[in-house]
Amino acid sequence: MKTFLQKIPIPMAALILGLAALGNLWTTTSPLIRTIFGGLAFTLFLAYILRLLFDPKKALKEMDHSVMATIFAALPMSMMIFATYFKQWLPSLATIWWWSGFLLHVFWILWFRLKHAAPLKIENLSPTWFVLYVGIACAGVTAPTVGQKAIGTIAVYFATAALTVLLPLMIVRVLKGKPLPEPLQPTVMIFAAPASLCLAGALASITNPHPILIFGLQITSLLCYLFVLPRSLRLFRGTFSPAFSAYTFPFVISAIAAKSSVIWLKAQGIEHVLFATLQQATFWIATVFTTTVLVRYLVFLFVPKAE
Repeated sequence: MKTFLQKIPIPMAALILGLAALGNLWTTTSPLIRTIFGGLAFTLFLAYILRLLFDPKKALKEMDHSVMATIFAALPMSMMIFATYFKQWLPSLATIWWWSGFLLHVFWILWFRLKHAAPLKIENLSPTWFVLYVGIACAGVTAPTVGQKAIGTIAVYFATAALTVLLPLMIVRVLKGKPLPEPLQPTVMIFAAPASLCLAGALASITNPHPILIFGLQITSLLCYLFVLPRSLRLFRGTFSPAFSAYTFPFVISAIAAKSSVIWLKAQGIEHVLFATLQQATFWIATVFTTTVLVRYLVFLFVPKAE
């Protein structure tokens, strides 16, 4: 057990988030599969917490690295998503769980601002910053479950403002700046997440969102998705690194946003077979990518390396 816990990397928080969100993506297709993905996510979540408690000094030291600190924000995001599972059986626990995840995320933003983000230097930016600053929009996606749409709306507007500031800076950082270290190259996949997360959050929490906001987020999310998709083949041929968890949630939330968008467009009287086709494509891409990362993580954690 000790050896196993020591092998759990901080970026596994993103895999937990991706699995939990993937379960919700499958809700209307197969409640059983939803439960399986949610159960896997929660099992890994418990292992992750044990890892943090087993060696808190090591965990705190890892937070000295800005990339690790921002990736960790996936943990409170996953807590908010777990609330959607608990709601079915334990509504009061779901509320407590959701507020715990939301407040932890707010605290983490404030802590990171003091620890790493001042002064802001573009060379210090990483796509993982989206997880921290835009990730709070996860509150918007899940808020209706616990009757907190007002808080969800505020979170979505904050995240959208953060996206507006960070996206152009991040584009410059990735395309013009010093190349990301090889182990962090998969984090480019995170570009697919922020606009889609804001879009899904807006459609879930904001009452009668302005069409300009929705269309703007839809266009941005589509462009970001198309930007990362050709680069995603590395998942199937590259040497595994814990950063491969970046192949999960960005594609899952893109699929969730696509599904919500089709419903919203239909309500506006806009329908086309292409929309349904894109929705199905994102659904299966998210499922294949996330399960592939899960398998590669399990091999990493449980299969000893050949000497």
